[in-house]
Amino acid sequence: MAQDRRKDDLKKLLAFLGNIIHEPENSWFVDELCSMLPLRSGEGNSLAKIEKYLGLDYNIDKFVPLINFSFVKDEYTRECFNADYREMLRYRLGSRDHKINFLEYCRYASIIGERVLNIYFSRLSELEEIKREIKQHNTKAYLENVKSLSAIAYSVKLWSFCNKFSLFSVKESLDYAREIRNLQSHGDISPDDEDVWFRNRMLYYKQQGLPILHNGQIDTYTLRVQNPTTFNIYNNVIKKTQEHRKYMQIAWKKGQPFEEVNTRLKELVDHVATLLACFPL
Repeated sequence: MAQDRRKDDLKKLLAFLGNIIHEPENSWFVDELCSMLPLRSGEGNSLAKIEKYLGLDYNIDKFVPLINFSFVKDEYTRECFNADYREMLRYRLGSRDHKINFLEYCRYASIIGERVLNIYFSRLSELEEIKREIKQHNTKAYLENVKSLSAIAYSVKLWSFCNKFSLFSVKESLDYAREIRNLQSHGDISPDDEDVWFRNRMLYYKQQGLPILHNGQIDTYTLRVQNPTTFNIYNNVIKKTQEHRKYMQIAWKKGQPFEEVNTRLKELVDHVATLLACFPL
C-alpha cells in the first residue's frame, strides 16, 4: 500500500512538472532538472525519453514561424503570436500530450485569428467607428450593447473583414476552425454520438439523391451537372438548414485539414500586415 501511495505521489509530481516546464521563465529549472538525471549504462537516450515523456520540444521552441508576425510592433504581443503558433505546431506534430490534436490546433488558430483582427480594427480610435465598419460588411451583426472591441465576437469580426476584402475561402475555413473550437470547448456531444448522428445524416442525404465523396463532403459539382433539379433543392433548401451546417462541420473535422487551416490563417495575417503597412497605427 505504501508503495502504491508513493507511486501516486510521483505521478502527481510528474503532472506538476508538466505544468511548469513549458513556461519560458522556468527554462533554467528544466536545465537543472536534466543535469540531475544520470545516464545509466546502455541508456544513452534517457534524457530524450524524459523530454518526450514531459512533452518537451526544444526544436519547436527554436522554430521560425511559417507565418510572419514581424509587423506587430509591440514585442510582448509579437511573442504571444509566436508562442501560440508554436503551440499549433506542437498539436500538429503530437509533441503536446503525446498525440496529434486537430481540435486544439484549431483553438490556437482561432486565438491568433481573433488577436490579429483586433489589431486591425484597433487602428480606429473610437469604438463607434469600429462598430460602423463591422456593420457595413456584416449587416446581421448585433453590436448595440457592446462596450469594447474584445467583447465583439470573433465570428462577427472575421465575417466582416473577409466580406470587405473578398477573402471568402479564408472566412469559410477559419469559421469552421472557430466552430470546431467551440464544439471542443462546450463538449455538448460525445464522439460516439456525433459519429452516429453523422452516419445517419449521410444516409439521409444519399436517400435524397445527393452524391457523397469519400471524405463525407457533398459532391456539388457532380450534383449540379447530373441532376440540376436536385441541385436547386439542395442549394436553396437543404444547404440553408442547421443540420446541413452541422454535417459539413463534422465532415470537415474528420478530414483534419491542418494545411488548409494554416494556409488560410497565413492569408489572414498577411492581409492584415499589408493593410497596416499602408495605413500604420
